[in-house]
Amino acid sequence: MAELKVIIEEKNRIIEELKYIIGQKESIINELKEKISHSHNNSLNLSSHHSDIIQKETTILKTSGSGSESLIRTVKMQSSFDPIKDAPKYVSHLIATDKHSDAKDQIIRDFMQIIAHQLDWRRVTTTNPIIKRLLRPHPGFYHFDDGVYNGEMILGEPNGRGKTVLNNGDHYEGEYMNGKKNGKGTYHWVNGDVYDGDHVDGHEHGKGVYRYADGDLYIGDYLHGKRHGFGMLRLESGSTEYGYFKDGQYNGKCIMISPDEQVVSIGELMHNKQDGNWKYYNLRNSQAFSNGQKVI
Repeated sequence: MAELKVIIEEKNRIIEELKYIIGQKESIINELKEKISHSHNNSLNLSSHHSDIIQKETTILKTSGSGSESLIRTVKMQSSFDPIKDAPKYVSHLIATDKHSDAKDQIIRDFMQIIAHQLDWRRVTTTNPIIKRLLRPHPGFYHFDDGVYNGEMILGEPNGRGKTVLNNGDHYEGEYMNGKKNGKGTYHWVNGDVYDGDHVDGHEHGKGVYRYADGDLYIGDYLHGKRHGFGMLRLESGSTEYGYFKDGQYNGKCIMISPDEQVVSIGELMHNKQDGNWKYYNLRNSQAFSNGQKVI
């Protein structure tokens, strides 16, 4: 909870800086319009064949406790220029890099691109209509190097629910965040294996169920794409194994139960191999063995 609170505070701080930058930008725009108007009044006495040379620089400077941050936008124009007729075009050119967005949209878009890759956009709360619009998923297509995605998009990347079909025949359907598998989803391998569960940054991570094409079934913990933690492995033969995994292999206490549930083996495994003292219980005839020696 403490870590989440820090993240939320950081998000709020960044949004406050966005508001400040937008305010500064509007102030500069108004100041620029006044200068253009003043320039026009001074140019009335010039000959009509003279060309106006305009070179402007705008600088936004925001100072915070961590230091000084600046956003600099420089535009150079050298042409015949009518200060009144061409003012809207000049101002628009000065403040916008995306012809499909107004000034506020573009500024916020640039910052949200950074914020969205640091925070979970699904948890961001804001009353700003522009930010809300930018963080609202919309349908679209995205081309990965090895496949095609069809689903919800935010800021030009897969964000939300969607499906990816890879060139090799594999396909995944589930949740995405910042262009990667994040959340619940199901991955189908072309060989018939299927994983259904949690994902983080493109890997199986958390709780999941893995069904092998040969009939084996694993239910348990994953870490960065490998079995890690506690899990149950049910083999196609009918045997069931409960144990602890590390980096995809058995490491630690393990219990193995025969298909008829009459033989139970308890011991330690290290890198998938028996390690230490193992005990075998035959429940059918009440016999027990330890390291091959009968104890009951």
